[in-house]
Amino acid sequence: MTGQPEPGGSGAGAGDACVWPSGLSVVIGRALGTVVVTVRGALEDCAAEPLGRVLRDLVDNQGNRRVVIDLRAASGVSSAVREVFAAVGSSARRRGSSLSLHASDYGRPVPKGRSYLRASSE
Repeated sequence: MTGQPEPGGSGAGAGDACVWPSGLSVVIGRALGTVVVTVRGALEDCAAEPLGRVLRDLVDNQGNRRVVIDLRAASGVSSAVREVFAAVGSSARRRGSSLSLHASDYGRPVPKGRSYLRASSE
């Protein structure tokens, strides 16, 4: 299942101020009770609002207990997108859920078990 509208189209609802950034792809899947959100492309400021809607829906509206965001194919994570990750992570923690980000470390694979942001009740 993909988590984005057509590139350049509007986001979740009519009248959205920010359109889905061209070249950004979000694929949502489930594996062993975990929701895996795979992000490809540049995570610039304009990606924060539409990506935040997708993540908030997964955590707040659907009540998923464990969400992992795979950023290995993403680039240029802006401060606005990092703020979205932190806010959704805090929401997950309040709900007794977890949100983890997994990314490459300057082109090197992330050591097993390492997470760049972990917000959980554990």
